[in-house]
Amino acid sequence: MPILLKEYIKKIPFVNVFVNFLKSIKPAIFHEMSLYDVIKLYFEGIANGAVTQRASAIAFSFFMALFPFALFLFNLIPYIPLENFQADFLEFVSQNVPPNTYDAIANIINDILNKSHKGLLSTGILLSIYLMSNGINALLDGFEMSSHISIKRGYFRQYSIAIGLSLIIAFLLIFTVAAIVVFEIFIQKIENQVGLSTNASVLQICRYVFVGMMVLTITSMLYKLGTKETKQVAFFSYGSIFTTLLFALSSYVFGIYVERFARYNELYGSIGTLLVMMFYVWINCILLLIGFELNAFIYKMKKKN
Repeated sequence: MPILLKEYIKKIPFVNVFVNFLKSIKPAIFHEMSLYDVIKLYFEGIANGAVTQRASAIAFSFFMALFPFALFLFNLIPYIPLENFQADFLEFVSQNVPPNTYDAIANIINDILNKSHKGLLSTGILLSIYLMSNGINALLDGFEMSSHISIKRGYFRQYSIAIGLSLIIAFLLIFTVAAIVVFEIFIQKIENQVGLSTNASVLQICRYVFVGMMVLTITSMLYKLGTKETKQVAFFSYGSIFTTLLFALSSYVFGIYVERFARYNELYGSIGTLLVMMFYVWINCILLLIGFELNAFIYKMKKKN
C-alpha cells in the first residue's frame, strides 16, 4: 500500500479508534501479540502467498476433475437402497449448484443415471478415481505453497492421500443426501402419528444444517490432512469454521449476482454455464486457501511461542 494512502487512512478518526481497539486485544493463544498485529501478519501472508494465482491453478484442476467425479458418483447412486434416491439426489444437486446452471447439466446427469455404464464399475473405475483425485491433489499442492509451510510430502504419498480424500468426500456427499431423505421420512411419520404439520421452511433449514455439517466436515478433513505440519491442528479448527461461514455467505451472494446481474447466457449462450461454474469453483478455491492460511498461521505462531 502506498505510504501516502496509509497516512491518509490513519487520519480518519474511526480507523484510529478501531485500530487502537484491536491493539488492546491480546488473545491468549498468541501470547503477547495484539489482535491487530495478528491480522496484519495474516493478511501479509495471504498477499505474499499469491492466493489468487494458486486458486486459479487449483480451480482448473478441480473443474477438469468434476466430470470424472460426477461419473463415479452417479454410477454409485443406483446401488443405494433407498426408494426414489435418484430423484432426491437430483433435487439436492439442483438446490446447491449456482443459479441458472442446473438446466444445462441436467441432461448429462440424466444420461449417466439412466445408462448402466457397467464398464466403469469394473475395468474403468480405477481410472475414474485417479482422474477425480487430480482436483484434491492440486488443492494439496496449493496448501504446500503457503509461506507458512516448510515440510513437503513426496508425490506418491500426497497422491495416495488425495485419492483417499476423494473417495471419502464422494461417500460423505451420498451419506448427506441419504441422511436428509431419511430425516424427512422420519418427520413425515411423526406428523402422521401426532397429527401435526411441519412448516416447509423448517425442513429447508434442516437441509441447510445437514449441508453445513457436511461442508464443515470435509473442510476440516482437508485442512487436517492437507499438509504434514497441519496434522497437529484440531479437526474442527478456526480455519474450517471460518471457511464454512464464508462458503455460506459467498454462495448466497453469488446466487444473487448470477440471478440479477450476470448475463453470461445472453452473451455466450450455453457456454455461459461453464463460465459461471468455473467462476464459482475459483471463488471457493480462494476461500479454501484463505481458511488454510489462517490455520497454518495460527499453528506457526503457537509453534514459535
